[in-house]
Amino acid sequence: MTHIIIPDYPTRVQFTVGATPTTGPWAFNFTFFATGDIDVYYGSALQTEGVNYTVTGNPGKEGGFEGGSITAVSPLSNTTVTVQRNIPLERVSDFPVAGSFNRQTLNTTLDKHVAMIQQVDERVDRAFILPPNSPPLGLVAGFFPRVNVAATGMELIAPTQVRTEIAAQPLDATLSALAALDTSSGQSIIVAIGADTFALSPSTPFGRTLHAQADAPGTRTTLGLGTMATQNSNAVNITGGTITGVAVAVPGLGTMSTQNANAVSITGGAITGMPMPVNPFDVATKNYADNLAFGVNKRSTVRVASTANLLISSVIGGSTLDGVVLAVSDRVLFKDQTNHAQNGVYLVGVATTSLRAADFDTYDECPGSLVTIQEGTVNQDTVWLCTSNAGGVLDTTPIDFTKVKVSPAIPVVIGEGGTGQITALAAFDALKQPAGSTYVGAVQLATQAEVNTGTDALKAVTPATLAGKLLGGPVRHDCRFDYINTTTCRLLRFGGNQITIDAQLRTIPAAGVDLAYNAGWGPAGTIFYVYAYMSAGAIALVADPTAPAIDARDGNYVYGANPSLTLVGMVVVGYGAFLMTAQHFGVISYWNRQRRSIQIGWSGTQSNSTVPVILSAGSQYTLTWGDETVEVMISGYCSNNGGVTANIINSFIDGAASGGACIAHCGGANYTVPQVVSQAVMPVAGWRNCVPYVYVSGGVGTWYGIQTLIASV
Repeated sequence: MTHIIIPDYPTRVQFTVGATPTTGPWAFNFTFFATGDIDVYYGSALQTEGVNYTVTGNPGKEGGFEGGSITAVSPLSNTTVTVQRNIPLERVSDFPVAGSFNRQTLNTTLDKHVAMIQQVDERVDRAFILPPNSPPLGLVAGFFPRVNVAATGMELIAPTQVRTEIAAQPLDATLSALAALDTSSGQSIIVAIGADTFALSPSTPFGRTLHAQADAPGTRTTLGLGTMATQNSNAVNITGGTITGVAVAVPGLGTMSTQNANAVSITGGAITGMPMPVNPFDVATKNYADNLAFGVNKRSTVRVASTANLLISSVIGGSTLDGVVLAVSDRVLFKDQTNHAQNGVYLVGVATTSLRAADFDTYDECPGSLVTIQEGTVNQDTVWLCTSNAGGVLDTTPIDFTKVKVSPAIPVVIGEGGTGQITALAAFDALKQPAGSTYVGAVQLATQAEVNTGTDALKAVTPATLAGKLLGGPVRHDCRFDYINTTTCRLLRFGGNQITIDAQLRTIPAAGVDLAYNAGWGPAGTIFYVYAYMSAGAIALVADPTAPAIDARDGNYVYGANPSLTLVGMVVVGYGAFLMTAQHFGVISYWNRQRRSIQIGWSGTQSNSTVPVILSAGSQYTLTWGDETVEVMISGYCSNNGGVTANIINSFIDGAASGGACIAHCGGANYTVPQVVSQAVMPVAGWRNCVPYVYVSGGVGTWYGIQTLIASV
């Protein structure tokens, strides 16, 4: 049996551990016989096996382990791991004087002796060794050992020689006095109060800071003196310095209560440390000004805001909100949710992953926040304040936003004595609020309806509303919204040139106002309403699925509850272009609308039947308003092969039968058949599907004719 060997490997190895925590393992290759033969140090501290580390040996041949590794129990960083063999220097085996004995035991005993010798050799390598030619180094009390100049051995030197060689000061009365000082009380400054006599003076943080300054400017800055180079009793020049809120009396500077521009010049400095203002002419501090900012916790900006309750998960990249096509990661303010707890600032995502923004993902981040809207047909450049109280629960407690009236800056001229002067026009412009608003302490504008009534004596009247009263009301719609081509519709003048937008008369350009088709508009068959609004002083058009409502001010038809957009027409979208063909009427005006007709030729042969059968080439569609009457007229003739007792012509609007007509006893002759077969008032605006049907009661008939769909007011 082969026995373990003892190679001439170092019996001590070290490993450097960096900043990244690790538990090893750290491998070594020297031979050992039991895990207890291994000592491990973390830094200079001896560790305990099983508590701080574990040892894994590489099973060798008979009698021990040929190397192994150690693993830390807990991660280590920024230290040194030392591993060394430390076999006890002892013999634990014995052999008989005569007879046989165990060869393995003998081998192991000899191996351990060799290992012990290696350990001693390793330790001797790290000890001071006198060379063979060095005399014995006898110990002398008070002497210090050192390596000799030739670096060939050790020698002893006397203390006096040490002081001489390092130029140390001899112990005298001065050093003795300094050594006798009691510094246990803390940071102090040593002060000489006599010959070889010293005392301690307390050292304050300010004193230490002042003492640390390297030059005069630094000292002046620490003391708050600034630069005062050319001062006298009649003129004070303070340049780049700081005056704090304390009373200062400096000879030759005079007082600063009656100074004027020719006596005091403060350049590039700062006045700090002032108390909160109390009296009318006290200086206002920044902290005081901040406290006046409506208690607003923070200010935030979003790209666009909602105009009505929405399914939040549907507002994703590529969708349209308030006339703006959204991109992923756009910030959006939802302020109109039916469940107010859903309101807040969100990030637009993909699919259904729109989430609350990181700075608004806890409830208490919302109250007091001021949010500015950058874009949008309705909300562009508006500001909204969260008026909810702090202390709620996100997604449970309502989060409410209120529109903030932003007033323009008012120029203020400060006169003698600090009196502020502003013009009456500027004051009114800053205080006025939108008509119909209920702001307390502000000038309220009367609505057109209130001006027309003439009973409210507490509200202001503008020239526009006054003109509306004198003219019998400003609402005018001298326009028609028309189809131009597959990509363009246009608002044109009709019977005049004015249209009411936001309760004000606006002039329609002679060339009209265009609306371009947007491929991103809804699925096929979606109804979009077209609104006119003012943008940078010019009339613009926008299409949106929001249904119109009546403006309480003047009865005008406007966008939802927003009176700044006026209804002008309707389009059907989702077909890749504006739709206007012989069979489909997909663009109509609301004002000055035209009668529409759609024609399609049809014919067919029908035998005796009790079920209506379509004979036309296809369905016909038209847009209709809720106040319109829809008529379906079928005119033409039929020829019969005899014996027909009755022919029924019917039509269906949106899949429902709308009426019918009976043609009696054709008798084989050709009869002209003009018939209005359907007439219905539509309940709401929509995209109507009208289909003609016919069936014959007895015999066989052949129908020829033209179907005409007419929508009329």
